[in-house]
Amino acid sequence: MKIKVNQRIDELDEMTTRKWGSGAVPEVSLDYGLKGHVGGRANYLKEEIQINYYLLDKYEDDYIQQTIGHEYAHLVAFKVYGRSILGKPHGKAWKYVMRCLGMEPKRCHSYETKAARRTRTHSCECNRCGKKYELSTIRYNRILRGYNYYHPKCGGKIEPVMVEGPKMYS
Repeated sequence: MKIKVNQRIDELDEMTTRKWGSGAVPEVSLDYGLKGHVGGRANYLKEEIQINYYLLDKYEDDYIQQTIGHEYAHLVAFKVYGRSILGKPHGKAWKYVMRCLGMEPKRCHSYETKAARRTRTHSCECNRCGKKYELSTIRYNRILRGYNYYHPKCGGKIEPVMVEGPKMYS
């Protein structure tokens, strides 16, 4: 896989050099990579591409062609157009570079991904109508600290469901 990634970088570098006089030869970070829904990430200052190893492994050919190309185009756009692209990383400059490199300027991938972390939920309910809710830990903790959430239909207050612990007998 690493050989194919490097071949793709070399191919992109050659096209970039022909078009703009110099290319980019980024470090490709395979060791720690990205997780979750992120396909890849370009680090302009380090001239580095970080990859999602899970997606590379699962969608090898398309990932190398499209995602490596997508991230490489970010580095080239930064090199050619400078800091002006920082506020709009998928703007006109990046789209132009993508087209020059023979790719459709798609912002997002369509790979099937798995979440980087699992989220925990907590049971709550409306104190007026009894509607059940599963809230994130963040919202649940806000309620515990006094923040109020209300049921949009009946206006009742959403409160934690108190789970009884083991009964103690004396």
